[in-house]
Amino acid sequence: SRPTILYAPTWSASSSLNIMGMDLLKGLLDRPWNVLVKLHDRSRDPRPFYSGGVDWVSKIGALMSGRAGRLIDDADICPYLAAADVMISDHSSAGFEYLLLDRPLVRIHVPQLIETSNIAPEYLDLLMDASRSVNGPDEALDAVERGLSDPSEGSASRRAVADDLFYRAGSATARAVAELYGVLELAPIPHAQTFAAREPVV
Repeated sequence: SRPTILYAPTWSASSSLNIMGMDLLKGLLDRPWNVLVKLHDRSRDPRPFYSGGVDWVSKIGALMSGRAGRLIDDADICPYLAAADVMISDHSSAGFEYLLLDRPLVRIHVPQLIETSNIAPEYLDLLMDASRSVNGPDEALDAVERGLSDPSEGSASRRAVADDLFYRAGSATARAVAELYGVLELAPIPHAQTFAAREPVV
């Protein structure tokens, strides 16, 4: 019965996690929401270059204890993208995958991260076009509230970026199978033809 919010920052000592992550999580946990946190694998590396030298698993685990939150241990983020009503990130590539669901995406603008990570301007522009950009925890919480109240806001931009990045999303397997049948000079099975002919699923 609760909305589910996914926070999935990228890795870096300059990521939103290091700069404002705990304040953001405290604000999220104080709301009537389920909170999922998916760390980049390198954020679990204790070396300063990757995590800023912070034991994020222990720190976030302690904060979430007894609250409506979960630190995800799975390597695969896909089930949690599907579960989330709103996603918050900074510059994780998972944000682009989330666009396929056409749900609100909140991007935390972290100038230090952009500078130190040498993020390509085209990459940054696409993510900005498809999300609501914020500068801190309070703005992020407001953006989540707005996304939950009107999930359709920004849909056209999200779909446009997804269409640009993903070719006929959801049909790759069926199209590959159809091609293999062609190479083998076999008549494709009917359902493979049906799925291969589908329009993009975005």
